[in-house]
Amino acid sequence: MSSEDEEDDMHDDAAGVAKNQNFDYSDIEKFQTTVFAAKLQIIAIVKDQATPYFASPYVGKKNDRHISRAGGWS
Repeated sequence: MSSEDEEDDMHDDAAGVAKNQNFDYSDIEKFQTTVFAAKLQIIAIVKDQATPYFASPYVGKKNDRHISRAGGWS
């Protein structure tokens, strides 16, 4: 297992998320309120949709992470 995989597993455990695919709004919210709280802003977008699927509060310049899924979120 690579160190990146181990770090991902630690994030999953800290957030209380036990899956690695088919994430939905509540999963993203769990990551935001636990692992990345006050550190990073998660913005989840869907292709061809003007409004973000999920956008947490702003936490500072260059502290945002954009994630997307072409087919939309679960």
